[in-house]
Amino acid sequence: MPIKTDRFFVALDFVLRAEGGYNNDPDDPGGATNRGIIQREYDAYRRRSGLSLRSVKFIEQKELIEIYYTDYWLVGDCDKLPVPLDLTHFDTCVNFCPLQAAEFLQEALGITADGLIGPKTLAAVANADGKVVAEKICDERISFRYQRVKQKLSQKKYLQGWLNRDNALKRYIQNA
Repeated sequence: MPIKTDRFFVALDFVLRAEGGYNNDPDDPGGATNRGIIQREYDAYRRRSGLSLRSVKFIEQKELIEIYYTDYWLVGDCDKLPVPLDLTHFDTCVNFCPLQAAEFLQEALGITADGLIGPKTLAAVANADGKVVAEKICDERISFRYQRVKQKLSQKKYLQGWLNRDNALKRYIQNA
C-alpha cells in the first residue's frame, strides 16, 4: 500500500521514539508488544495479509509501517487533521485506541463525544485552533492516566513514562 503523506512519517517518528522494543510485561494488558504493536494486532495483520502467525518479536519494519498507517493513521482520520492536531491525534490513537482518541478529540472540541470522526467533528476541527485543541487532548490524556493508576495500582510503574510521552507531545505542539 503506497503511503500518501509525509505527515504520517513525521507522526510515526514521534510515536516510535516513545515506544520501546519487545516486551511482555504481565502487568501490561496488551501483553507481548514490540515497538507499540501488540501481538493481537500483529496476528490480525498477518491473517489479513495471508501470512502465517508468528511472534510480534519478529515484526518487520514494512509490517510495522503498514499497521501504523492503516490501523491508526487512516482509521483515526489523522490525514484529515491540521498540524499539530494530526500528530497529537495519531499518538493518541496509538496509545489509547482510535475510538478513545476520537472521544478525546471531540471532548477537546466541546462537541458530543461519540467516538466517530464524521462531518460534525471535522467541521468543529475546521473552526477551532488546532494547537489549542491538541493541548487540551494532552491535558485529557494526563488526567486519564492518573485516573487509571488510581483504579489499578499495578499501572503506577508506567505513569512516569506516560507523562514523559505526554510532555514530549506538549513540547512538540508548542513548537509546531
